[in-house]
Amino acid sequence: MILKHQNPCGSAVAEDITAAYDRAFACDPKSAFGGIIACNREVPYELVEHFADQNKQFVEVIIAPSYTAEALERMAKRPNLRVLATGGVDHGAQVELRSIDGGMLVQEVDHVTEDPATFTFPTDRKPTDAEMAELEFAWKVCKGVKSNAILVSKGKAGIGMGPGQPNRVDSALLACERAEDFCEREGVEKGGFACASDAFFPFRDNVDVLAEHGVTCIIQPGGSKRDDESIQACNEHNIAMVFTGARHFRH
Repeated sequence: MILKHQNPCGSAVAEDITAAYDRAFACDPKSAFGGIIACNREVPYELVEHFADQNKQFVEVIIAPSYTAEALERMAKRPNLRVLATGGVDHGAQVELRSIDGGMLVQEVDHVTEDPATFTFPTDRKPTDAEMAELEFAWKVCKGVKSNAILVSKGKAGIGMGPGQPNRVDSALLACERAEDFCEREGVEKGGFACASDAFFPFRDNVDVLAEHGVTCIIQPGGSKRDDESIQACNEHNIAMVFTGARHFRH
């Protein structure tokens, strides 16, 4: 994953960590400049070679469980790069602290722990197994995007991100435009996108925008007074929609 201003501007999974980095970088090379590379496996020399020599990416921080000796030797040539090794994390933090005037706010950390077995499927068309796998990926990544958050994915890569807009339609439009930019840049066929929303759709216009830009399946919490309108819009566009029953606002 590549983070910029606490938003995942590039995210992907792959069989090896270097391939995952390459796919994440391709999501949005422009935004990756000056970002943070976060990995969940040991970083080999090859990955460092890709970001430092091949992509010539300016990186502020890289964080991973560990690094090979060759990787550390290569990164030492970048004196301003902050290299953090977690040593592996058995379990995430349970609480987080936020400072406020006159005190401190202590709150539970927002983890994506929903069991897909509890998800509901309100639309006429249900997601295929491939769509469901894509939606689960998008749901996990979307949690890290600032609200109002929309994440568009394809091939288990977060190719379009709409973060922090004052309304969800603008976030959806921004995410779709970035996804289409990715397709043009990488020579990938447009459409067949999956979409995750960190909170419910208050109106059907969100679905209409997503459908117009090639989204075929959606995952969102549900719970709006107008859920029936969003469901109807999905049925009209032959979109499969999943309700998780939980939202993941991030401010």
